Amino acid sequence: MTHSPTPTELLALKVANAALLTQDSSYDFAATIVFALGSAQLLQSPESAAELSRLRARVVEQTPGLETEQAALLAEMIGDVQPARVSVLLSLGEAVQDQRAHDHSSQNEDWYCTNLVAFMGERMAPVLRRLLNSEATAAQLSARVAELEALTPARYQTCRVCSAAYLYGNPCSNCEFQARMEAAQAARPAHSNLSHDLPEYPHA
Repeated sequence: MTHSPTPTELLALKVANAALLTQDSSYDFAATIVFALGSAQLLQSPESAAELSRLRARVVEQTPGLETEQAALLAEMIGDVQPARVSVLLSLGEAVQDQRAHDHSSQNEDWYCTNLVAFMGERMAPVLRRLLNSEATAAQLSARVAELEALTPARYQTCRVCSAAYLYGNPCSNCEFQARMEAAQAARPAHSNLSHDLPEYPHA
């Protein structure tokens, strides 16, 4: 190991050791550990792990948002205005496209682009309100992610396999019991019909 064990790794080691102490004879060591980790919800698919890494990288690389004071100042500037609808955003994008495509050298005073700028300026307050709402939502989600990552799991969890309660960090006792019962049933020798096992009595 080149790093100190994480809390999750230490917890997985604890679960694995507990599983080996109560190992079922019908499973080998590897299967016992894997089933115990899955029951304790400590396994993660490669796809989920990769997606989580990408999301964390996006959070780190994203453009810094407005500070609290800046957001409050901007909200005061634009007043009580409703956020822009999608149709407004599309119309603004079209205005920007028209301005970029217009031949500015055809007129000494470019009234066409001036009108476009005025059109966009009149609709900027709702756009800024939408921006403020989006930034507030992003900040809330980031804070919630941080809370969840630092969260201490509840002492008792619900097993994903059998829905029984189990102590966090330990294999599901109900699943272990069921596995033992199935193993014992499978190992029990097959019996013939009960009537064949009973002694025969002479008929009167």
